[in-house]
Amino acid sequence: QPLRRRERDNRAAAGEAHVFKFYAPVEADTVQHCMAELGRWSRSSPGAPITITFNSPGGSVLDGLALFDFIRHLRAAGHHVTTMALGRAASMGAVLLQAGDTRVMGANAFLLIHEVSNQSNGRVSEMEDGVEFSRRLQQRLLTVLAERAVLTSAQIQRRWSRKDWWLDAGEAVDAGLADVIF
Repeated sequence: QPLRRRERDNRAAAGEAHVFKFYAPVEADTVQHCMAELGRWSRSSPGAPITITFNSPGGSVLDGLALFDFIRHLRAAGHHVTTMALGRAASMGAVLLQAGDTRVMGANAFLLIHEVSNQSNGRVSEMEDGVEFSRRLQQRLLTVLAERAVLTSAQIQRRWSRKDWWLDAGEAVDAGLADVIF
């Protein structure tokens, strides 16, 4: 009960600012919570600006793509959505940063971009199906990342191949993966 009251007080203190802090892994429950809150704001304040601040280690590609599409839906509904990275927007968090109208990074924030990972077990044919689906997901993420970047999908793929590609705020802006540093 006290936690709910504190959440209500925090929202009241924020007024109409509509700032959602996504400081968690990208998973079904965190995405569902975020989408529910953003949906409430959208219904109660049509067209109001929304900011989503990410400090996330990343997580599930499919859950992240659901949130990515939902953020794009909010933009299409007339909300100006600012996505912001503080600390880190890693893996799926870096992809989610791309969903905003304006992509902001803290001066000391980092993006992590890397290949899709998948854990497979079972029969060889099942594992092959899993690898093929992972390739499809990876191509989708490359398309999202390259959409506003100065790099092509192939250039991004070369940079993340077999390693983690960390970008500081300046490098992210230079690559077209963020718009503003604060």
